[in-house]
Amino acid sequence: MSATNAVQTSKQLQLLHRKSVENYVCAIKAQDNGYFNVAVSRLYYSCLLILKRCLIESGDYTEQDFVSPKGGSHVYIIDSYIQKLFPSLQKSNQFFVDIGYIRTLKDHRRDADYSPDIDYCASRTQKKYETCLKNARKCLSAIESIHNIKIINWEEEDEKR
Repeated sequence: MSATNAVQTSKQLQLLHRKSVENYVCAIKAQDNGYFNVAVSRLYYSCLLILKRCLIESGDYTEQDFVSPKGGSHVYIIDSYIQKLFPSLQKSNQFFVDIGYIRTLKDHRRDADYSPDIDYCASRTQKKYETCLKNARKCLSAIESIHNIKIINWEEEDEKR
């Protein structure tokens, strides 16, 4: 990799990390304001963007790999991480389970953004939102542990609870 490419990749990794953090912060702010549909969407994107960052950081993927892959870029990112990168990391099965929550977050995000029948702001779906939040936190925490990166200030999050 040339020095120019290395600098570009480093900037890209920083940007993806920052966007993941921003999405998480936006999710919590949306939650605090009662915008649970938005919060679900932002939680999902926080997880997705950090997975993409990890894939690029591995050296096996570039941004071009995520442009119009068969099945869509979200599925490609998730499947590439879970089926290809994660096994090479030789981490515990619990991490595998926690990372896998992104698949259910993807479904919840689709419902939150597009379903005329599901409203995460409704009191009857409050438990669904709480599950999304818990799953996103597990996924992000696992990624932090596996890749030795910081996404969330967990102490601050614990204080809010």
